[in-house]
Amino acid sequence: MFDFQYNFEVLTFVPILKYKSMNMKKVLLTTFFVSLSIYFFAQMVQPSPKVLAGYGASAVSAMGDEEIKWLNFLADQMCIVNLNPEKSSGLEDINNRLDQGTPAKVVVSSDEFNPFFYHIEPQESNQYYRFGETGYTVFVYSKQRLEVLYDRYKK
Repeated sequence: MFDFQYNFEVLTFVPILKYKSMNMKKVLLTTFFVSLSIYFFAQMVQPSPKVLAGYGASAVSAMGDEEIKWLNFLADQMCIVNLNPEKSSGLEDINNRLDQGTPAKVVVSSDEFNPFFYHIEPQESNQYYRFGETGYTVFVYSKQRLEVLYDRYKK
C-alpha cells in the first residue's frame, strides 16, 4: 500500500553533502565553524576605552556583560560638560576628585570627559562640578534618571 523506500539523493539538501571530495568537505566545514566562532566572539560585550581607563583591564575582565553594558552607557551618558561661568563659582572643583599625584585636566566636551577617571558615581540627586577656574561645569545625572535612560537605550 505505502512505499517506504528512501531516496538518499533527497537527503542531500545540505549543500556541503553534495561534494564528493573529502578535502572539499573539510575546507567548507572548517570555514563554517571558523565563521560561526567569529560571530559568537563578536557578540561579546567590549568595554569602551573610558571604562578600561577608569577601572583597568583586570577589573573589567572580572565583570559580567550586563555590568559592562551599564558602564559603557554611563561612560557616554552620565555627564554633560558645558561652558557655564555664572554657575561655576560656587561648585566643587572636579580636579579635587583625582587620585593623589594625578595631574589636573581641563576637558571641554562631553565626548572627551571620562567620569570614571574622576571616580564619579551616580547619586540619588544630580551633581554639579567645575573645572578649576575655566568656567566649564560638569552636570551628572541622578541615578534614577540614568536608569530610566538606560531602560530606553536597551529597547
